[in-house]
Amino acid sequence: MQKVLILIINIVLKIVAALPLRIWFFISSYLIFPLLFYILKYRKEVVFNNLRNSFPNKSENEISDIALKFYKYLADNIVETLKSFNILEEELNKRISLKNPELLEKYFSEGKNLMLSVGHLGNYEWFGSILSKKTIYKVLVPYRKLTSPIGEEVMKANRSKFGTIVFPTLETAQNLKKKYDKPYLLFMANDQSAHPYKSYWTRFLNQPTSFYPGTEKLAVLFDMPVVFAHVTVLKRGLYEITFELLSDKPKELKAGEIMEMHAKTVEKDIIARPEIWLWSHRRWKHKMPEELDFGFVAKKDRKVRV
Repeated sequence: MQKVLILIINIVLKIVAALPLRIWFFISSYLIFPLLFYILKYRKEVVFNNLRNSFPNKSENEISDIALKFYKYLADNIVETLKSFNILEEELNKRISLKNPELLEKYFSEGKNLMLSVGHLGNYEWFGSILSKKTIYKVLVPYRKLTSPIGEEVMKANRSKFGTIVFPTLETAQNLKKKYDKPYLLFMANDQSAHPYKSYWTRFLNQPTSFYPGTEKLAVLFDMPVVFAHVTVLKRGLYEITFELLSDKPKELKAGEIMEMHAKTVEKDIIARPEIWLWSHRRWKHKMPEELDFGFVAKKDRKVRV
């Protein structure tokens, strides 16, 4: 029965997603954006609180302007994600361009696996999906497993249809230990709220913020150069990715250096183009406990400071 439901859902999604993107963007502007912003007021309190706390020096008019632009982009991101269920490889390949892929190719030629550090800016779903076709690396993408088995199967199939290897986050280490026919690139989106006692704490967007420690711990454990991917929205449905080396000697750095570089780089990109970050996420639902200090936290009774 579950297989039949998955088949039906996939057929429906493919039919709906067959609309050209120009029509989807019309729907985004005149249906989805007004629905999210004016009618449903989708997570408006979360969005405005996040913006006010992150930009305390901005006026209420400036905050409102960023929020409005964010909801317009969120509507675009929703229709782009829907379109991904019926988008040809050739079209998606044209919509995501890599400005300096030679940086990745350098480490591939040396036989090195890579950590690709990213934030939830722009259409990271499109980027992660097509990257295996735009680079010579084997692309691995961990993701947060869905609670619905049917939704899990539908999303997993869609994310991996162009060759990307996807797996739940908890299975990351075991997938990195596998033998592949060529070096792999680990696509790590890390700017979501982490457990307060199993995280890395730093100041991010004007407030204490927890990050998942995997970006640094995995890079050090598997000795992977860390490259950051900057996302630029050229226009609706068109993105450019620029790579920046954070470190190619992770084992030689002090504890916390990679995490700090990652956090500061994400922060810089958010400040430059705030409307394309996911402000509706409850990023600061975990407050920093008074007994903790900035740095790595392993568990409640033991912390590692930077």
